[in-house]
This record gives sequence, structure tokens and C-alpha cells, in this order.
Amino acid sequence: MSSDESYKEANVTLEVDGVKFHCNRNELATQSPYFEAMFSDNFVERNKEVIKIQDVDASAMRFLLQWINDTSQIDSLRGEEVLVVLQAASMLQFDRLQRTCEDIMVQRWLSPESCLQTAATADQLSLLKLHQKASALALWHFSEVRHTQAFLNLRSDALVEYLTQDALSLGSNSDEFQVFEAVSCWLEHNLSERHPLTVEVLSCVRMNFIPISDIRSMLNYACIDSCEDAQLLLKCIICILEGKEVSTVGENSVTVFEEETLSGQDENKACCETIRKLAGHIKACTSAAPSEISSLQIMDKEVELNDNIDNISINEFSADTLIKAQVILSKNKRQLPTIACVIGRIMRDEEQIVLEEGNDSELNLTKKNRKERTKNGSPFIFYWDSAKNEKPVPLLPLSKVKQGPHEPLGYTVISKGQELFVIGGEYLLGYGNWNKSVWKYNVWSETWTFETSLTEPRRHHSAVCLDDDLYIIGGFGKFRVIMDSMDRYNFHTRTWHKCAPLPTNVYSAATCVHNNFIYVISCLVFCYYPTSNSWATLNDINIPAGSSFNTAMSHEGLIYLTGSYSPALMCFDPLVEKSIKCVGSFQNNAGDACLVGNMIYSFSEEDDRPYVEVYDIVEQTFKVIWTGNASDDKISFKKSGGCFSLVLYRA
Repeated sequence: MSSDESYKEANVTLEVDGVKFHCNRNELATQSPYFEAMFSDNFVERNKEVIKIQDVDASAMRFLLQWINDTSQIDSLRGEEVLVVLQAASMLQFDRLQRTCEDIMVQRWLSPESCLQTAATADQLSLLKLHQKASALALWHFSEVRHTQAFLNLRSDALVEYLTQDALSLGSNSDEFQVFEAVSCWLEHNLSERHPLTVEVLSCVRMNFIPISDIRSMLNYACIDSCEDAQLLLKCIICILEGKEVSTVGENSVTVFEEETLSGQDENKACCETIRKLAGHIKACTSAAPSEISSLQIMDKEVELNDNIDNISINEFSADTLIKAQVILSKNKRQLPTIACVIGRIMRDEEQIVLEEGNDSELNLTKKNRKERTKNGSPFIFYWDSAKNEKPVPLLPLSKVKQGPHEPLGYTVISKGQELFVIGGEYLLGYGNWNKSVWKYNVWSETWTFETSLTEPRRHHSAVCLDDDLYIIGGFGKFRVIMDSMDRYNFHTRTWHKCAPLPTNVYSAATCVHNNFIYVISCLVFCYYPTSNSWATLNDINIPAGSSFNTAMSHEGLIYLTGSYSPALMCFDPLVEKSIKCVGSFQNNAGDACLVGNMIYSFSEEDDRPYVEVYDIVEQTFKVIWTGNASDDKISFKKSGGCFSLVLYRA
């Protein structure tokens, strides 16, 4: 556009990319500290009639000036226009517009296609929140991001930084091979120029978590076939994983691997045993973090293979290749940033609640409701920050359960990845006032949305997620009838399906997904087979007399159990064991518990004092990690509504 843009009461002209905008100094200064400073006595621009603005898009400048007089213009922006306006708003310090644009991008525009570009732009503009949101989305949706044009156009340093992240989400099967596929696609997108980078980017792949057969298949990819160094690196890795004997040319002994160098896979242990025979002083491999790499005493020599690998005709590797292979195989498995969460309460007096309601229309409830909240507290989701290890941190208030006449009784909260779901409950017992809504909260976007409605009312039910399905199990229904029904909700189709009924009626039963089956532990142990839509009663598993479980957690081959009224931690293997055995005891009644990695967290309350305890499955130790006191904002776990793990990406 070449014509001038005119605005009322103009007393200064801004020239942006050849387009002139007639503006009002006071309006600009009111909206922007940048222009406020420019028009002050300390800058020469204060007396200029025409001011050139560099590095700003003319269309974005036009929007900024229109927005000053009509903020509703923001709704007209589409797609990448938001990012262009955000860049201009950040540069010219239109702070309010900048925050609005950031919110719009997170809520409406950020996607697997746009997140990498947005993260780069946000980093350049020092927009920390937007950078964190875009980066988190890129990590969580890696399987989609790797197919985008933005991914293929990444610089090599940005690609390496992205693919080396521990928090890269590889799906429920933790399929590391897709990282290699992403690397190969990136290389082959411009192989002639990227060929020298092959070994560097290939090192991002954590080979010790990929089957050897799949590593062999990598040799057939064009990007590997065209790079001799990459072929040698992969062949060396295969040799190590298969435990082939190695020795150095002209040397009788050599320290190739030291203690705590490789991941503790069986193949690697076999490899170490072979090398020990040759070297005479090599220690066992473990799964701990890698130690400092040995000098190898062979920096300028070649390593000779005494036995050829099947289908691979090579007899020796350079020391540099061997070191690179060793470093790649020393990397730990990727881990999502998962936190332990619990539904607790913050106890406040009525005056504090009134002040809160004055600032939040969602909480503006009746006086009767205020008294109830004064007595029972406000429900919050707390999480334990293992990095700080100080005290439970409030994540968000459960505002959706406070919109009825009372907080519903017997509602359930569960998580799936970065989302949590608030399900069911009854507002007033015996009056038929039910909460049939299922609300979803996304911790990434920080928004509540309505997901669906229950097919029939329930309270004190159990719930689990398996793949893309939500299962609602048992509970109390109308007329306080204990239910034996189970309903399945599919997140993609947003439809409900009736499942086979349980062998008996249950409520508040301990449930978990174990080896893709659903286990329900009540008076007996029941197992549901999704593929056949059928139940089996495991009569041969004996439950200790008087035991009552409310939480079940699957870890490797075992199911761990806790109960609200016992400090005992129990476990059993449903495939081989006939009884449920006691692992040990927490200091207090277990309360609500959840599993994060190798840790079982217990949130409980004894004598009006909240506790957080942890059991380390690997070390087999119990520990009290936090004890509440009067100064801790009156946190209470007495009437907890559930406990679960949640994926939370943080800056």
C-alpha cells in the first residue's frame, strides 16, 4: 500500500516500510513505553514530524494503530497474522496487545505445524511464557511435529537441541526408532548439504533402546548408505550390543569401557563380559549415569574385530568411532516431566473467601456456600515438586466442582497425559441432584472445557484411561444402589459404549491398567479384557482378611496397592502369585497414593497434620519428605478427592 494512512488529531507521521501513518503522539505514548520515551525530552525524535520505524511490518503497524481505538480488532486476526502483530507489539512495547496476542496464540493458533516457528520467534523476542508453551507443545507432539515443513527446515543446532531433550514424547510405547526416522527425513530433505552432519545428528538417537534388528535396518537408509562414518558408527554399536570380541592392533590389553558406562541391557552386559576377558580389568556395566570416558590408550590406533558380524563385512573401527558409540549407548531413557498430584484443600476463613469472590465471578457464591467452604475448605490440586522438595504446591483450584449448590460428593479426578478430568458426583445425597458433567482441564493451555456427560449418574466410582478410552467403573447410582456397570468413552469419537458388567457390584474400588488389561481389586481381584469385552475373576489370588484398598498402581510386572485406613503398601504379580504380600509400611495411613517413575507418593493426614511420604521401589525404602505445620496455608488432605500423576512441562 503506497497511500498515506490518516488518523484524527495527527501530529506525527510514522514511516514504516515506505508507508506513512499519521498518528497522535499522546495516544502512542499512552499505549507504549517505547513511544513515551521517544517523545520525551531525551530523544531527538520528539521534534521530528516524520519518524522512520525500522524492522516492523507495515501491515502490523496499521493493525497496532487501529487497535488503539478499537481493541475488538484483535478478533479479525488469522493464522500467522497474530505472530507478525506480536513481533511488532513486542518491539514497540505495546504490552497489553502483546499479552493478548500471546494468549490468542496459545488458545487458538499454536499447533504442531506452528510451534517450532513460534518458539524461535518467542526466543528472539524474549517472550518467556510463549517460548515455554511453544517448546512444550513441540516436545509433547513430537510424532506430529517431525512431519512438518518447519521441522525439515530447522538448523542443525536447533535440531540437535530439540532431539536431545529427555522430555521428548515418544508415545505410549516409547518408540525411540521414530527419532531416527525424524533424523533421516531431516537429512534427506537436503542431503547434499547436510551430508557432513550425518554423524552429529545421528548421535541424538538413543540406540540402546532400539532393537538390534531395527538398528541393522538403518544401514539401508539413503542418508546412512551415503555416509561411511555413519555406517561404521552403527556397525560398531551393533558389535557392542551383540557382545562381539574386540581387541586393539598391536596391544595386549586396553580399557575400553569403565564402570557405569553403558545402559544395563543384557546385550551390553554380554559385551562387557567379552571385553573383560581380553582386557583383564574391565568392570561390570550398570544402568547408572555414565562415568567419565576413559582415554582408551588407543587414541590414534584401530580396534580390530576378531569375529565378523553377520551380514556386516568389517574388521576394525577407529578409536573415535568407538568412543562415539560408547557415548551414544551411555544415554538414559527419555522421561516425561511427570509430577505427583493430589486433590487437597486450602482452609480459609470467611473473610478471605469473600475477598476471593470479589475478584473471581466463578467463585461468587451464596453465603451458605461460603460457610461450607469455611468449614470444609476449597478444593485444590496440589503437586509435589521433587526438584525443590519443600512442600506441596497449589496447581489450580477445582473451580468446576464449586459451581453447583455444594461441592459434589464422590466425584473422581483422573489424568491422561497433560489433561485431567473431573467426573460425576452427587451434590445433595438423597435429593437426586447429580453432577453428570465431565470437565477437562489442560495444564498446557490452562483452560477448562466441557468434555461430555455421563450416560447415567454416579458417585464414588472408579475410572481409568486405556489408550484413547476412558472407563467408568461401578459406584453408587440412583437410590444409593451400588452398581456393577462399566461404561467406555472414546476421546476421539466422543461416544459412549456399554461394556460387559462386572462380576459383582463395587464402589471406590482400587483400579489400574496393567499389561493392557484393567484390574479391579475389591473383595476379589477382577480382570477385564478389552479385546473380548469380558471379565475374569482371579479366585486364586488371596486378599488378606480385613484389607480395603482404594489405590492400585502398575509398575513393571507388579501391581502395588494402598488403602486409606492402613499404612501398609502391598503388591502382587497377577500372573504368577497367589497372594498379596506386604512390601512395608508408610509412617502414616497411606491415604491417597500415585506412582511417578520408580516412586510411590502417599498424601495423608493424621491429627490435622498433612504428610507426604514416598516409597522408592528400586531402593526399597520409605521416607517422610514433608510434614505440614501451621504456617503452610492450612493445607489439608483429610477429604482428598484422588491422587494421580500428570505430565507438566515447566520453564
